[in-house]
Amino acid sequence: MPRRMTEREREAFLAEPRTAIISVASGDDRPPLAVPIHYAYEPGGDITFYTDTQRRTSRKTTLIARAGGRFTLTVQHPEWPYRYVSVECTVVRTDRPPGTDQ
Repeated sequence: MPRRMTEREREAFLAEPRTAIISVASGDDRPPLAVPIHYAYEPGGDITFYTDTQRRTSRKTTLIARAGGRFTLTVQHPEWPYRYVSVECTVVRTDRPPGTDQ
């Protein structure tokens, strides 16, 4: 039977380079959106990711805003021993890359 990771193990797992899946409610007749995304994390800090840096109009960006900044991030290790971490998130800050219009 799998065992639950400790907080330290979860943080170390999230800090490794991986691709995550973001899931966010669609709020309409469609199921939740679930898409892969690259992210960065340092233990004790916030999860950081960049999306739609050119347009700011992607479905993912729109749905996260519509959901009040709430989404779920899931990161997995698909080989044996299979492991994953699922994090319920709320956006704490948005930044625009230097040189982009508001």
